[in-house]
Amino acid sequence: MIYKGVVGDTSLEDLKSYTDNFSQDNFIEDFQFCKVYRGKIEDYDIIVKVYCGEIGDFYTITGLWRLKNEILPEEHRVSFQEEIKIKSHPGLAKMTGYCVRGQRAILYDLNPVDTLRSFVINETYYGATIIPKEIVEISFEDLKSYTDNFSEDNFIGNFQFGEVYRGKIEDHDVTVKVWMQQTLYVCFPGNNEHRMDNELVLHADSRIRSHPNLAKLIGYCHEGGQLAVVYDLNPVDTLRNFILRDDFTWLQRIKIALQLACLLQFLHIPSPPHKRYVVRNIEAAHFFLDKDYNLVLYEFSMFSGGCLRERLGYPFIKGCFGYIDPDMHNAGPKGDPIMDVFAFESFSPNYVMEEISFEDLKSYTNNFSEDNFIGNFQFGKVYRGKIGDHDVTVKVWMAQTFYVCLPGDNENRMEVCYPRIKSHPNLAKLIGYCREGQLAVVYDLNPVDTLRTISLRGILVNDFTWLQRIKTALQLARLLQFLQTPCPPYEPYLICNIDAAHFVLDKDYNLVLYDFSMFSGGFVPEMKDYRGCPLIFGCFGYIDPYIYNRT
Repeated sequence: MIYKGVVGDTSLEDLKSYTDNFSQDNFIEDFQFCKVYRGKIEDYDIIVKVYCGEIGDFYTITGLWRLKNEILPEEHRVSFQEEIKIKSHPGLAKMTGYCVRGQRAILYDLNPVDTLRSFVINETYYGATIIPKEIVEISFEDLKSYTDNFSEDNFIGNFQFGEVYRGKIEDHDVTVKVWMQQTLYVCFPGNNEHRMDNELVLHADSRIRSHPNLAKLIGYCHEGGQLAVVYDLNPVDTLRNFILRDDFTWLQRIKIALQLACLLQFLHIPSPPHKRYVVRNIEAAHFFLDKDYNLVLYEFSMFSGGCLRERLGYPFIKGCFGYIDPDMHNAGPKGDPIMDVFAFESFSPNYVMEEISFEDLKSYTNNFSEDNFIGNFQFGKVYRGKIGDHDVTVKVWMAQTFYVCLPGDNENRMEVCYPRIKSHPNLAKLIGYCREGQLAVVYDLNPVDTLRTISLRGILVNDFTWLQRIKTALQLARLLQFLQTPCPPYEPYLICNIDAAHFVLDKDYNLVLYDFSMFSGGFVPEMKDYRGCPLIFGCFGYIDPYIYNRT
């Protein structure tokens, strides 16, 4: 029975009594700004829509605004729920009450079977043409049994929105991908559900299911907020981890690069009536290699085009950090294949760039000894090091309070190796990086000292001659001219944090810039949220006083 009365303003305690304290059994679905529960008032069925978030956060503020739009009339205006046409339309839920004390919620006269999304996934509404029968629903308990309760031994790696594990269904090897809460990328409620739904629809395309370089989906889990998919796949490891291995030969690397190029060519060719596919988040961690070194893409969360409906996507996420096309803003909301081509080109340098453990960094720098300390840069410290008999420089990002540093900022500032940058004699050559408990990069560089230290010492002991100073100034001017010359289709580079401490001099007094933390333009996306906190405009003492008036 559906409740026909009007509850009006109700309390949080009443909401709890209607929904059995918001029990899991009464939970229906997560929506963009809220959760929805079944409820009962006496013998009458209702649903309760509860806006998410703590007091004062983004979701509560926007949720309260939406709630006011539904229930609170303003002077000379009646709320849209009170409009006769809205109340009488059979396709719109009828509001019967609300709560604004302690929890923001709305009550509706409604007894639904399920959400449309669940109908689509369960093949009840659209039929077998949407989700192939080979893709079955799997319980979360089954996933735990396949992966030995998601054990550390079965953990393979991270993808952009979660984790990936090895598993076994009886004697058959599978791979389990789990979407998880994370903070590095913006993720609103319902985003991951949307990504999984699109992946299920995507695998209804026979072209996707039959391609040898695309993982075959065999099951999914959408139970109690847990989101996961299962692939018929037995990988050796991710491409990211393979790149770091000494036994990953050049012949194998070329084979992989060719397979990826052919895969992108396949996806980017339209297949009428469908448009071309765009991956949009190509990253080395999103590919597996099997025992024969065949490449398999397993991450489809941001696919667009093809059989997927036209959508705006997720405006805050344009790809994976380090692989984002700087022209993506001009590609339109549906994406463009150039985004994938750029990402493909971006991890070509990574074939020769090594990921280094933090223990190795400690061994290179003699445990970051004071004798090896060179100086501070804007976001951390710089040390001399040795790899065998080869001199290197190690730059370490560190927590500090002098500049505003929000969670994820330093991760975003880690540099990517670009061919044009890598070839310039006055720019440090990146040869390795570390993300293991500490953020750091390693340069092929043997400096005498920083420009700041040499300049100050020259004042005291007069060993930094005017000829050397003029040489350094001329090299800096030419470097800026090089960086600020457009290289179509890309814009000029801007360093944004020039400081004497960010340059080192070698034994021949050649200038080398080693800090790229705030670079913008060129290959680097011009996005404040990408390069870190928008409250930082440069280094103290070097900030353009007119910067606030510039776009």
